Amino acid sequence: MKTVASFKIQYTQFLDQEGEEVRPLPAEITDTQLAECYRDMVFCRVFDKKAVALQRTGRISTYAPLIGQEAVDVGIAHAMKRDDVFLPYYRNTGT
Repeated sequence: MKTVASFKIQYTQFLDQEGEEVRPLPAEITDTQLAECYRDMVFCRVFDKKAVALQRTGRISTYAPLIGQEAVDVGIAHAMKRDDVFLPYYRNTGT
């Protein structure tokens, strides 16, 4: 079999799978900001569960679940500036 392409994905990790710190957070990120992001991620998860339940019982039509993408959407939302433009797709409920 011939290999057509090979690549690696670079990433920055702050916590391991057990939630233990791998490296310190940047100094500009405050505990308050982290708490706000966590609150928003929990809200997204609660909203998502409710929307899925409504969809499965026929009370709303098509709904694409957000589960597992909460941090992406909340991170985008918290990083946006007042004049930024956001063009969502169907799984950006949290942004």
